[in-house]
Amino acid sequence: MIRSRPNDLVDHNLPPTASDILLYQTASGTVYEQMLAATAGCHSAYARANRLDFRTFIGVRRGFHAWQATFNRIEMLHDLLNKGFRGWFVYFDADAVVVQPGFDLRRYLGKRSAAALIAAPGGPEHWNINAGIFFLNLGNALGRELAARWHRATHEQIDEALLQASIEPWQVLPDGRDFPDDQHLLQMEIRNDPELDAALLREEDGLINYGGGRFIRQFLRLSGAPEERLAHIRRMVELSAGSPAK
Repeated sequence: MIRSRPNDLVDHNLPPTASDILLYQTASGTVYEQMLAATAGCHSAYARANRLDFRTFIGVRRGFHAWQATFNRIEMLHDLLNKGFRGWFVYFDADAVVVQPGFDLRRYLGKRSAAALIAAPGGPEHWNINAGIFFLNLGNALGRELAARWHRATHEQIDEALLQASIEPWQVLPDGRDFPDDQHLLQMEIRNDPELDAALLREEDGLINYGGGRFIRQFLRLSGAPEERLAHIRRMVELSAGSPAK
């Protein structure tokens, strides 16, 4: 079982790791697209300063309704696997913001190449992680296996007809079941495979996720209303930049 080292010190004078690092955000729907627009400047600047590749995607890769953009990351990972990408896939939701521009992500990930996945806790069980922000290592065979299984599980449990019929997010299905949750599907792949579970690094030091993340902060837990989260994000960007956010 891989455990995080708290209080990781960074040194910007060290050379970068050899791994490629892709930062990825996606959204669909007016409010969530505005979240991406509000943070585009600071995230692009962070990527340039740290020699990272930052990409965003607006729209729905698989599905019919805006909320189904949640599955974009799974399709993007599938594309990267097929193209032979062997770096780190750093994903964060549209309502997440890089709040520590001096954080040396290259050094942090370079010290954790043995991990297949790095994510914050979602519950007490080791496999119970939050997928709103995560770092998936496609340079690790188990990271590639996890990405492939996550893609397969979503396609097996969520077909096109189900996507088309589910207009509202996570609505109850006609047979009384909940719509399959992509985060839960990821968790189950980890829970059911001891090798994958052992390759998971739970980042329990408050580095990422939730309103107190030191490096990447997510605003989901601060407010349930997307409009309120957008206002929080704009204020955070304004404070970081020292001038009003556009």
